[in-house]
Amino acid sequence: MKKAARDLCVFKTPAVKAGFILISILAVDFMVLFAGGTEFAFTHLMYIPIILSAFFFGIKGAIVAALLAGISLGPWMPVNVKLGVMQSSGGWALRTAIFVLTGTVLGDLMRQIRINMETRLQRSWINEDTGLPNIKKLKMDIDDRIRKREEFSLVVVRITNLDHINRYVDYRVGEKAVFKVIGSLESLMGRNVYSVFPNEVAVILPGYGLERAYAAARKFQESFQKPVVIGKLPVSLITKCGISNYPLHGGDPVDLFKTMGRTLDQDRFDGQGIAVYDDSVSRKNKEKYETLIALYEALKNDEFTLVYQPIFDLNSNKIAGAEALLRWENSRNMNTAEFIQIAEDAGIIGEITKWVLENVICQLKKWQEQGVKIKASINLSPRDLKSDVILRHTENSMQTVEAGRNMLDYELTERVLIENISEVEELLRRIRAAGSKILLDDFGTGYNSLIQLIRLPIDCVKVDKAFIDHIDKESCRILIQEIISTAHQLGKEVIAEGVETEEQMLLLKKMKCDQIQGYYFSKPLRPEEFREFCVSFDLLNV
Repeated sequence: MKKAARDLCVFKTPAVKAGFILISILAVDFMVLFAGGTEFAFTHLMYIPIILSAFFFGIKGAIVAALLAGISLGPWMPVNVKLGVMQSSGGWALRTAIFVLTGTVLGDLMRQIRINMETRLQRSWINEDTGLPNIKKLKMDIDDRIRKREEFSLVVVRITNLDHINRYVDYRVGEKAVFKVIGSLESLMGRNVYSVFPNEVAVILPGYGLERAYAAARKFQESFQKPVVIGKLPVSLITKCGISNYPLHGGDPVDLFKTMGRTLDQDRFDGQGIAVYDDSVSRKNKEKYETLIALYEALKNDEFTLVYQPIFDLNSNKIAGAEALLRWENSRNMNTAEFIQIAEDAGIIGEITKWVLENVICQLKKWQEQGVKIKASINLSPRDLKSDVILRHTENSMQTVEAGRNMLDYELTERVLIENISEVEELLRRIRAAGSKILLDDFGTGYNSLIQLIRLPIDCVKVDKAFIDHIDKESCRILIQEIISTAHQLGKEVIAEGVETEEQMLLLKKMKCDQIQGYYFSKPLRPEEFREFCVSFDLLNV
């Protein structure tokens, strides 16, 4: 149906349409005459131009075409050309009358179809809940204004607490709240208001530059600084406004429509809750999305690698273990913390942690078979401690490769503990019961480090590199010494991170620090390099 409509669009002007119909009538006349007369040819082929006339011009056009068709097949068209027998007046007149009646009926039918289609089309542009033009109509109007090269601004408004109102106040109150917003927009910015989503409306401001659009948005925001009364109930509406402009923020209808939606997702709102589109923020968000897609592919295609940084025992002068560190070769110049944060936000960090677990456990078993018995620690994110999935996956993986239960330790940051404090305590005790140790990473950088040592089953604290970098300062040395002494009094071990010089190592040893890791002894190493390093280190210290 759509293809047929597109094909008929070649007849763009009434003259072309009328010419085509006339040619069709003449073509049928010629066919009848060439075939030998009305006795031998299909005169009802003349219904084709009549139908087209009804489609193009309605009832009047169909009647005119029917009369032309009837007369052209009338007194001058023989019944039998060869014998020279002509039609009777009653015969061709009756045919003409039938053509006219058919044209009238078809014309009226086409009119009804056209009215019905236009009604349905108009309805398809209206949001049933608000009665406003919908997102489809908004796109069309944006396209139309850009085609006319008229400057305009788009203001999109989101009621950020509408779900809360619907859920905890009343759905009908939520509906009325939307109409309050619509009414305010129409009174302040005109009637070009559109429903975008249930909690979003947009308005086109013809001829508005950014400054003028911002001033209008500010007045709108000020109108909702105080609660509005809905059915005698005071309701606080929290709204945010995003502003984009043509031609400043795009010359393509699709791109400009996208900028409108992205504006509210930029998280760069001023004190009035208004954000103007910023292309740099959108590019960054796009890069995050592309990184997320690449992370899915990396998991599927096994693109991650692991490196291991040795941890040294200052008392025995031996390698006490290693920290497993995730690396991604195709990380788009992002450091590990950046793409891990994206994975956390997207909820796929658990799958990455499982991959790390499986590969670390397999590597420990492989080293054990090669004569290097060592333990390793891995980092967990807040989402990993939302349930016991990681613990159960660890136990299953260890059974699969027949690895020792005490070969794997877990490193947690204070952020992990703070976000899950009510859920994590029992899980940490189960982890310890399974034979693993709990290391508190980046110790000293949070605001409640000491209380975590008392409350939670922590085995070891890792002094953050920020302290070690300033160990040459007396005030910092005093603080590090206090951390070590306090941890020892609580029965905890201490590992110093980021040790890069001999001076730092000697000072830490003097402070009775248990273990250190950092570039002074070794950078993070690939699995085979780590094994060779362990072998050579053991031989060196025999």
